[in-house]
Amino acid sequence: MTARRIVVVDLETTSVDPDRAVPLEIAAVEYKPDAPARRGQVVEYVPPWNPHVLAAADPVALAVNRYYERRVFERTVPPEDAAAADLELFELLAGATLAGANAAYDATVLRRYLAQADYEFTAAAPWHYRLLDVEVATAAIHGFGDGIPSLRRCRELWDLPAQADAHTALADAIAAHEVLAAILDHRGGQR
Repeated sequence: MTARRIVVVDLETTSVDPDRAVPLEIAAVEYKPDAPARRGQVVEYVPPWNPHVLAAADPVALAVNRYYERRVFERTVPPEDAAAADLELFELLAGATLAGANAAYDATVLRRYLAQADYEFTAAAPWHYRLLDVEVATAAIHGFGDGIPSLRRCRELWDLPAQADAHTALADAIAAHEVLAAILDHRGGQR
């Protein structure tokens, strides 16, 4: 039996409501157990949006992800290159298990984003229907009966260093990727 590839995804968005959120920053980090730092392909980009998307954004979400402070808009993919960036992400996720911190949120927002892009490759979500949430897995392993720990708390529980740049898509994807590696190491040690 071949193990399914795992890709850790994180989005910075316009809202905490997954039904309204639009991704402002997208990052995906492939888990490869035999690669340096266990990382395979990395995809990171800022999709192009019209001004109406930002006008409708929740100011609290923009403050948390520091969209203006970090000048994320300066890294926006030119509209003519957006399809290629989306296709690269789609191909990375094809058949993989989508993982992350609050993976259901990112999967919901990303599925809608790819579908509304109206490319031929977006008929269905490319990833496997089962998601892997590193916060839930950490809670199960560490016996949290009263709630799911945050990504920051998960890193503490796994004795990982504090995350340097929280609430950026790539930094959060890497932080969740490192938690995933700790979970898989733990699981491997339990056999």
